[in-house]
Amino acid sequence: MRFALIAVALSLTACSDSSSSTDSTGSIASTVEPEILIPPGILAAMPFQNRLDVAEDIFQMKLYNGTDEALPVVGVQFVWEGMTTPVSDRANMLIAGDRLDYPVSLAPAL
Repeated sequence: MRFALIAVALSLTACSDSSSSTDSTGSIASTVEPEILIPPGILAAMPFQNRLDVAEDIFQMKLYNGTDEALPVVGVQFVWEGMTTPVSDRANMLIAGDRLDYPVSLAPAL
């Protein structure tokens, strides 16, 4: 049953326009995610997961450096009530105004 649902979803997506769609009122809705604006002077981290990550049982931590200086990244860990990942050791510089994505192993929910 799951295979059939996936096949239908893939065939419907293949026939559709990936940039926009029209609803029943004739309005056009964009499928492009808006750019995330990071306020100047802060370091921001956001979790996300793409299709390839699901198969590998990981997700990504997207780090945005909104400061004026390069920051050394020595480890990445996702801490949330009910789910905390192990620390993923890193040795990277996150330069001012840049973004890096770091893979993090999924942790079981508590």
